[in-house]
Amino acid sequence: MGNDSQVTRNREVGVSRYLIQGRYTDTGLEGLLAVGGTSRHVHFEQNVSNLDGSVEAFYYAFGGEDIYAIVTRRAGARSRRPPARSERKESPCTGRS
Repeated sequence: MGNDSQVTRNREVGVSRYLIQGRYTDTGLEGLLAVGGTSRHVHFEQNVSNLDGSVEAFYYAFGGEDIYAIVTRRAGARSRRPPARSERKESPCTGRS
């Protein structure tokens, strides 16, 4: 019953859920090994937050995809403009902007 009420509540307020699957490039994988998975997860959450969303679940995987995440976002949420390249801080993922 708890799940049913959660689903109903999400539909009422217009919350959308998205399954995101991703793969690391060779450079991204090197960064993951160098800095660790926690900083990658934090960086991912920051990017989702910039789109007025939240990360419900985040998993690393072996096989065809390297990450799986479930992201929620309110219907009608406004996306913020991503920073211009000159405004970006150093990425915790690769050490580059």
